[in-house]
Amino acid sequence: MKGAFPTLSRMREEGIIKAWGTGVNTPEPILRVMQEADPDVCLLASQYSLIDHANALNNLFPVARQKNVSFVVGSSLNAGFISGRSRYNCGQNSWKIPAEHIVKRDKLRAIANQFGVDLRTAALQFSSAPDVAVSLVVGTHTEAQSPALVTDG
Repeated sequence: MKGAFPTLSRMREEGIIKAWGTGVNTPEPILRVMQEADPDVCLLASQYSLIDHANALNNLFPVARQKNVSFVVGSSLNAGFISGRSRYNCGQNSWKIPAEHIVKRDKLRAIANQFGVDLRTAALQFSSAPDVAVSLVVGTHTEAQSPALVTDG
């Protein structure tokens, strides 16, 4: 393999860096990287959530376990969709939400309500549950929603 991946692996082996990985919006490039190189961690930008998880569960996670690759999940709330926003994930077509996603979100919200659980909480717990998930990236709409990140000065 040519390019940066062999160099990154060599830098890791030499102790210059601790780990390397990649982040993309679809699982296929991550699968290719895992087949052709040896990343440590990858960002699942929009492939794993309560709404859409079959591909990651069935195709991506098994390979990651074999290759000892971990994931940072960046799609727990589907860019706010699970919170009620009228967009699904990011990109040019994020405002064109498939009807089945809306129906699924509404059904999931009804089930969560039956148990007194906020759907966002359930979504975050779901995304952090797999053994290959090491972290979540959760965006906020305002500074007030993330007081730990707001600093003076």
